[in-house]
Amino acid sequence: PKLEPWFHDYATDPKVKQAQGFALLCRHFPEIAQRFGYDDLAMITEPIRANRFNTLSAAYSILALKAYSQLAQQAGVKLTINALPKKGQPSLLLPGGQGVRRTGFDAGLSGLSFLLDQQGSDLGAFYQVTESGFDKGTGGTINDGLEVIREMVGDGGAALSKLHVGDGATERIRVRNSSPEALTNVSVLDLMPGGFELEPNGLKPGANAVPGADYVEVREDRAVFFTSLAKGETKTFSYRVKPVCTGRFIVPPVFAECMYDRGVKGRAGGGSITVE
Repeated sequence: PKLEPWFHDYATDPKVKQAQGFALLCRHFPEIAQRFGYDDLAMITEPIRANRFNTLSAAYSILALKAYSQLAQQAGVKLTINALPKKGQPSLLLPGGQGVRRTGFDAGLSGLSFLLDQQGSDLGAFYQVTESGFDKGTGGTINDGLEVIREMVGDGGAALSKLHVGDGATERIRVRNSSPEALTNVSVLDLMPGGFELEPNGLKPGANAVPGADYVEVREDRAVFFTSLAKGETKTFSYRVKPVCTGRFIVPPVFAECMYDRGVKGRAGGGSITVE
């Protein structure tokens, strides 16, 4: 079935009940759960892949996948993982084994292959890839229910591409709800360029510190605004920053996300700014 966004109370999200039922069947009715195939497993993995989850459904999904792994181990299911280089023959990363399997791999590979020995059952397998670090590029624009725009403007309101050390500027962020429903618990994250800091009293943290924001969180390198948006509503947040050293700096993209449905999000591509 098509995975639809859920715009209502996060505790009543259908994905929560699906994960609960899946976990209960795996733990207490293995004779039924052993007939689960890939389509059944996709009911749990697809919302995770598509970022359509919240804190509660994520917790129950972890519980469901853990119960599924234990069921697969009891059934004797074995998984082998091979590395697929861009040139040459595949190489073994992890020999066949039961339970949750873990291995590292080179980011330069063309892919991975999985060999599943189901031991006569219909049980499938799922995988998760984790990475660390930071984005080297500024990324493109995303409008998935939220549209967000950020400008650094001077005192006259014109967008800036160059300024001098110590000159103040205004960070102006506009966020619009382009989804078909009202949105609550929206976070807007604005990461400042390197070499910039807040002006004294440029932004105060706390509840209702900025018009339109329910709460403002101020960190050393970023500002986070929490808000709610009616259908089609646009809100604007502004605060003051200043550069403290010279150079050409990357302006990171601004990002907005519905905290209880990560599939509702928006991003405005960054750029660069020169400080003389």
